[in-house]
Amino acid sequence: MAITGTPAASSAAITHRTHVGIDFVVKATPRRVQWAVAFAMFGRNATVDEVALQIERAHSTVWGYLSEFIVAHPDHPLDAWVPPETAQAIADAAASTGVQYLRPIFDKLEGAVGYDAIRMVVTRLKALSAS
Repeated sequence: MAITGTPAASSAAITHRTHVGIDFVVKATPRRVQWAVAFAMFGRNATVDEVALQIERAHSTVWGYLSEFIVAHPDHPLDAWVPPETAQAIADAAASTGVQYLRPIFDKLEGAVGYDAIRMVVTRLKALSAS
């Protein structure tokens, strides 16, 4: 992923390579620059807190960016955001409840795991099944 030009310049652009090796270029709006920074940080396993602080966005926004990152990079380990044993428990619960809705997974885990972690694991399961 590369950012060319400056965000204020009308010719600024972001080039992003998807997990299947396709490049695309988009106009570098402030949101897209933040998105690109978040993706780069996630690629280095930065935490949601670190990314939120760096790009000055709410945690909910950063969790959304992380979800997009997982879709683009489904083979990237989730360990930085969801502990492996938690991810396995979520995957096991999802195997019996399905992945269409998060609430049945949350209930199966008796509320012990938050929705953000559930959402990330389910996003990854869906992304892996689609590829």
